[in-house]
Amino acid sequence: MIHKRITVPFREKSKIMADMLSSTITRLQESSDEECSLRSLVNSIRIELEDMRREQIEEGKKVKALKEESLKLEEMKLEAVGARNEAEEMNSKIESLKQETDSAMIAAEEAEKRLEFVIREV
Repeated sequence: MIHKRITVPFREKSKIMADMLSSTITRLQESSDEECSLRSLVNSIRIELEDMRREQIEEGKKVKALKEESLKLEEMKLEAVGARNEAEEMNSKIESLKQETDSAMIAAEEAEKRLEFVIREV
C-alpha cells in the first residue's frame, strides 16, 4: 500500500508535468508560427518598400525629364520671340525703305518734269 500512495501522486505529477510540457510545446509552436508569419509580413513590406523606392526614382527621372523639356521649350519660346522681333524690325526697315523709294520716285518724277520743262524752255 505504501507503494500505491507513492505511485499515484507520482503519476499525477507526471501527468501534470506532461500536460504542462504539452501546453508549453503548443505555445512554443504557436509562437514559432506567429514569428514565421511576422517574418513573412516583414519581407512583404520590404519588397513593397523597395518597389515604392524604385517608383519614386522613376518619378524623379520623369520630373527631371519634364523640367529639361520645359527649359528647352522656354529657350525655344525666347528664340521665337527674338526671331519675331527681328522680323518686325526688318518689316519696319522694309517699310521705311519703301517710303524712301516712293519719295525718291516722286522726287525723280518731279525732277524729270522740271528737266522736261527746262528743255522746252531752252
